[in-house]
Amino acid sequence: MLYQSHPESPNLKHVVLSGNVLLPPIQYFEKYDVFSTNKKVAIIGEDVSKTNVPSDYQVIGNFAYSNSYKLNHDIWLIANVNHIDTKNGGFFTFSSPEKDVDKILKRNVMISSFREINLDDYGTYSVSSNKTIILALKIALIFLTVIFIFVGSNWVIKDQSIFRVLYLSGKDIFSVFFTVLQYKLAPYIFLTAVFVTLDYLFNKYVHVFWSDMWLISIRYLLIGCMLYLIGLSLIVIIYSTQRKGGNRF
Repeated sequence: MLYQSHPESPNLKHVVLSGNVLLPPIQYFEKYDVFSTNKKVAIIGEDVSKTNVPSDYQVIGNFAYSNSYKLNHDIWLIANVNHIDTKNGGFFTFSSPEKDVDKILKRNVMISSFREINLDDYGTYSVSSNKTIILALKIALIFLTVIFIFVGSNWVIKDQSIFRVLYLSGKDIFSVFFTVLQYKLAPYIFLTAVFVTLDYLFNKYVHVFWSDMWLISIRYLLIGCMLYLIGLSLIVIIYSTQRKGGNRF
């Protein structure tokens, strides 16, 4: 995605789309696919009048992102062509998930030359400090996952004597397992289900995020942790009962 604008009117952006681009939440006036047309279309903020949009552009929707002051005042003029008209401004912001950004820019945008400016001077979301924060968060997440596996494993394993007593008292393996689910794991399974449900409802009806991939990842992580504890409990129960041998009452 390439934004082109004039420094004196940064809210009016000419946007070039190429490839798999994640757009902000948009409330379309009718069913519309931005990526399948060559028409000149515009998406505007809630606080923008349609009269501010050039007459040769069709307004197809508003940004459904009410908590963003910036998007509420933005006008995106979208064209699915890679030709750059220098009359639209000489200030560009290019965004791509690829590592080799220069190569992607040269391949998708027909422009003779460009000069890269210091991103930190303009406060974009690609500054080095933000990349460092994201890396630190990933490392912290991995560390917390390892801690959870260690603590969770000890939490389950320390009760294997109880599992064995229940088994020797006449309960079969699945009865012991469901007892563990009911009295040991059920509160955490319930809290996980409540969090995932509230998180989904909040993102759908209260505040729509530009991208909810990080929320989905958290949901998968929590569900994965619960499945890990459930699976580990079953394995420990089997190991501490049948594989240990012994006579049942």
